[in-house]
Amino acid sequence: MIRVLHTADLHLGRSFSSWGARSAEVHQADLRHTLDRIGQLAVEHDAQLVVISGDLFDIHHPPATLVSLVRSWLGNLASRGIPVGIIPGNHDSYWYEQSVYRNHGFPANTHVFTGATCEQPIPLRLGDTDLFLYGIAHDHTRERQPLQSMKRRDAGGLHLGMLHATVDPAAGLSVADRYLPVSSAELVATGLDYIALGHIHRQHDYNLGATGWASQPGSPEPLALDETGPRSVNLLSFDDGSPRIERLAIGERQASRATIECTGLDPTEIVERVRQYSGPERIVEIILSGTPNAIVDAESIQAETASGFCYLSIVDRTDVADTGFARAIEHEQTIRGYFVRSLRERAQFASEDEREIIDLALKRGLIALQKRSVR
Repeated sequence: MIRVLHTADLHLGRSFSSWGARSAEVHQADLRHTLDRIGQLAVEHDAQLVVISGDLFDIHHPPATLVSLVRSWLGNLASRGIPVGIIPGNHDSYWYEQSVYRNHGFPANTHVFTGATCEQPIPLRLGDTDLFLYGIAHDHTRERQPLQSMKRRDAGGLHLGMLHATVDPAAGLSVADRYLPVSSAELVATGLDYIALGHIHRQHDYNLGATGWASQPGSPEPLALDETGPRSVNLLSFDDGSPRIERLAIGERQASRATIECTGLDPTEIVERVRQYSGPERIVEIILSGTPNAIVDAESIQAETASGFCYLSIVDRTDVADTGFARAIEHEQTIRGYFVRSLRERAQFASEDEREIIDLALKRGLIALQKRSVR
């Protein structure tokens, strides 16, 4: 039996700049730890090959310290006789002059595909089995039909492909051309036993159990707030016919979303509801909805509670214009009262889109006036 570990989209070196310095540093370390864990899983499960289907790095010219870490990781696999196949993705593209794949050497066990087409698959002898590895470096400007060069050659053994692409992109997806759009039918036409996909950060299978079976393992760590749920890598077991895929759990953390209904709540109560989701391992987006008793200052709530999370994002979707709070202060003979009266009058005749803008202006204006009065 041949076992292959398939992963993609590690994005080592991602800055996470919008997460703040503390959270960014923690999650950058998570990515490095997860790389180590992938190597450990390969050894623990007796994998005879590891394939990384693009975006190993987040940029094409990562810092030397990060490249050194990856070379050491590859060297550890080499010392155990495990070859590694890599294709550049759209983030760590080969086609830049300063590409990491042009300017750094890698251990002899590492096979990096650098062509826009696959002239010849790489032959590997794994135990008593011949395996042929096909791959291309992501670049839609050089090759618009990448799968034409990845059709199965006349040879026995196993035939595996590697591709960083979007499969069956939705109609009207404006970025699809940048990400080598291919169809699931084209995957079948390759005749390959398995196609190791990268680029999409969620797990998905195509042509399940048939020729041209392809799989996106998803990113092994959540890289954005919408990458919710468990993270995994694919362990392929080839015996007779199609591979069996086992999803191996991986990742230091999980991302999640939650909604807090704020109707009738005071700001202090909202803070306590937010803290119920806290935990140093948690990456959470919390949506505030409903009609609270007072204007919600989402930025202040986030600043007050963020230290209890790996990363916290608060989205304010509470209603302001029709709250009792707004009605109570609109009759004040003050700047605040005039401000509320003016915007509430405009909201009566506004479209739905305009009303959203007015509501946001009302929130931010009242928060600013309240902070000014405190000073």
